[in-house]
Amino acid sequence: MNQKGGYLKRAMSLRLVAPLLIVVSVTAVLLATSNVWEPLELKAYDLRVQMLERLNIKRNAYTGSVIVVGMIEDQMITRKPLIFWYPEIGEFLGMMLEYEARLVSMDLIPLHSLGEKLVESASSIMEDDLDEDSEVFLEELGETTDNAFLGPLIMISNELPVVQGMAGGTVPYYFPMMAFMENVHKASVKLSPDTDGRIRRQALVDDEEITSFAYKSYLLATGNQLDKPDVMLNYSILKHVPLYSFTDLLDGKYDEGLFKDKIVLLGYITEYEDVHSTPLGFRVSGVMIHAVAIETLLGGTQITHVAGWMEVLVVAAFAFIGLAVSIRNKPMTALGISTFAIAVYLVLNEYLFYKGMMLNVFPNIFTPLLVFGAIYPYRYIVEEGSKRKLYRTFSYFIDRKIIDSLIDKDFDTLMRGESKRIAIMFIDIRGFTELSAECSAKNVVGFLNLYFSSLTEIIQRNNGIVDKFIGDAVLAFFASGDNPVDDALKASREILHEVQLINEKGDLSETLGSWRLKIGVGLHFGSVIMGNIGSKKKMDFTIIGEAVNIASRIEGMTKRFDFPVLATNQIREMSGKSYTFKHLGLHQVRGIKEKVDIYAAML
Repeated sequence: MNQKGGYLKRAMSLRLVAPLLIVVSVTAVLLATSNVWEPLELKAYDLRVQMLERLNIKRNAYTGSVIVVGMIEDQMITRKPLIFWYPEIGEFLGMMLEYEARLVSMDLIPLHSLGEKLVESASSIMEDDLDEDSEVFLEELGETTDNAFLGPLIMISNELPVVQGMAGGTVPYYFPMMAFMENVHKASVKLSPDTDGRIRRQALVDDEEITSFAYKSYLLATGNQLDKPDVMLNYSILKHVPLYSFTDLLDGKYDEGLFKDKIVLLGYITEYEDVHSTPLGFRVSGVMIHAVAIETLLGGTQITHVAGWMEVLVVAAFAFIGLAVSIRNKPMTALGISTFAIAVYLVLNEYLFYKGMMLNVFPNIFTPLLVFGAIYPYRYIVEEGSKRKLYRTFSYFIDRKIIDSLIDKDFDTLMRGESKRIAIMFIDIRGFTELSAECSAKNVVGFLNLYFSSLTEIIQRNNGIVDKFIGDAVLAFFASGDNPVDDALKASREILHEVQLINEKGDLSETLGSWRLKIGVGLHFGSVIMGNIGSKKKMDFTIIGEAVNIASRIEGMTKRFDFPVLATNQIREMSGKSYTFKHLGLHQVRGIKEKVDIYAAML
């Protein structure tokens, strides 16, 4: 037993230390290569956004503070270029002051002074230089148009904050004058694409240290400063942001109450210019993305990535889940449990995303699978070696299924033992004492080896386990399979058939003379204690209990009733319909307090 225990404890040691090293290694590698997983994580982010959209789940209510007035391509650009819309933009600014808007943010950049542009264009068209009168006329015309925009801008900025968008070196033609316009604020209209070009976040300050368009609008509307570099956008807001036509507004088609105390954004709505890829799977105009960013800031519905230590904890937890399911289960079972754990995590991940918290999907969900993939080669190489060593050492003495149990179960549990309900078979040879007295030891041992080999093969073929050989008797049990009782009955039938074949062939006549093989079989179903029993120097894995004694005692009654197989009522009740029994009545069995209901199994 010391040798057996040594093998088992060494196997258990390997099963603890090496897997823990695998878990630590997988966790460290995944965390160290987190940047490699970024493209997959970005895709996972998009899928989470799209899932909420498909399920029509709102992360948080739209505040209703932002309105977009769109200079829609079909209605405007086909009629005249932007530069000739300066007077209408000035009129729009005056209307916003009249309608008591909270502030106006312009996501369009008036690049050119119309006066300068008219002279420049006319000079390029005409072959001769413009005469002085024509040049003066064009400059005055352009200046009048410019003033139709600048006048209202200067006037309303005394009462209404205005955000003027710009992009790097692309600034409005009146940029030098903005220093004298106290309530006209510059802001960067640059968006913040991720590595795949999609807009998922918005930096609060651009790479030139200019406050972003959305953040500047938020600051002017609330006065609250944020201590963060960017904001993850809540795109579920997009479908709720009102979009009104610039030309329809000028035509008086909207009620002025719609704009009261609102942040009004003015920008282009086109299909080819200033449109960007988004997590929603379709392209969105820049001004609408700015509106989403402002609403996200106002409503506090931005997605917040969990702390780094939580990501480490999740990866480590997944690694230990992979270890726990892989170290004891068969590959398909472990893979199924790991897949289920991943599915649960994805559902939880989506729920947290809905609540505004983001946990990485990648590489987290790969963790149990990578541990699974590392554990099983280890188990095959290391544990199968230990298993083969145990098989070689003990297969002559212990049933192979018991060796599997010793390896697959917890060693301490096996040492303590466990209670289990099983079918017990006890087989004995009739008249063997007389035979052993008449025949040589060599012939008797040779016969027993052949006989036990045949019985063992039949029992194991029917999901049984040979517990031990007791002289010429065999103790076996059936604990697995769909119906252990039917397995025991089938094995009994096959054993009787094998005995008949041995006698008919006459193989025993040369060594045992005229002696014919006869056996008795006792079957019972009940509770036993199963485990390693013995002393420090000698220990066996066996079954004990009253149920074992009943099987042994009724086998001893087979000669009395002249039936080869006797069974208890428990066997009869649990057997299949294909088996028949003859009732022999209640009988007192030696060593058993209650009488036992005995049946002959008609096999």
